[in-house]
Amino acid sequence: MKRLNDLDNDYITLYTRKYLNCPQTDILKDFVSLAELGQINAIIYYFQMRGRKKIRLRMDKKIETSIDKKTVTTYFEKYAYFNKLSAEVRLGKNKKILELIENYNAEVHELSEIKRELESDVQKSANGIKTLERKSLDKQMECDLIVSELCGTEFIKTVIDVCKTAEMKLTSPYTNFSDRLTILLQLKKMYFKYGSILEGKWNEKLLVDFGRKIKSAYEKNPDNIDIKFAFAKYALEVNSSYLNKTLANKIFEELANRSFSQKLSEHIEKKMKKSKKSIRKLEDVANT
Repeated sequence: MKRLNDLDNDYITLYTRKYLNCPQTDILKDFVSLAELGQINAIIYYFQMRGRKKIRLRMDKKIETSIDKKTVTTYFEKYAYFNKLSAEVRLGKNKKILELIENYNAEVHELSEIKRELESDVQKSANGIKTLERKSLDKQMECDLIVSELCGTEFIKTVIDVCKTAEMKLTSPYTNFSDRLTILLQLKKMYFKYGSILEGKWNEKLLVDFGRKIKSAYEKNPDNIDIKFAFAKYALEVNSSYLNKTLANKIFEELANRSFSQKLSEHIEKKMKKSKKSIRKLEDVANT
């Protein structure tokens, strides 16, 4: 099972601080710094924040170029690339995908309304039923056409690849507990958002089984950071009734109060010095 390195631990520290509502502007800056050092979960978070309303986040060329279609191989790299494409959609750089997804969602909504009307207890004439059935069939064909077009796009091909890779990753005995939980939650999100396009469906039993495993693992090894974090995250975010949420909060507080690694601390300090130097130069120019 893969051990957490210093940057992985920094990510856990930042994640718990974010959950506990520490100053969000500072946390976002630190996430960017961590992403610049190549920590993959921080890179994913960077792309998730890009283009979000009310969040000021400049494009970071180093992070943007670190994830490229030609170089991604691991599950988390693929998930990062998916989030990069999602950010482009939010920023209006891929209007075709945005339009297709919006049209698809609208068609699915109309189809659901027609089916609901067909299944309602309200009395209908034979002609009325036939009309609704014809509308349902036509609407389903429209949905299928959009799905067919979507499946030819890089965006949906990436969605499918991410889900397939996630399911393979979950069977690997080398996947640590915190990664396994993250993958499960990401896979659930993907199925809920794109389930009608993907083959198969989300299996909630996967999360339930993991809850039992992480509880057992924590009871046997409560000092292991990977297990401790996964246990607390599951208790607080999956909302399991048999896990201790008071204990989970204490764990998050403990993890959030840790110092950053030397590598991240030095990188942040270096950026701060560079920023102060740039400000002084601007002040010198203004005073001349």
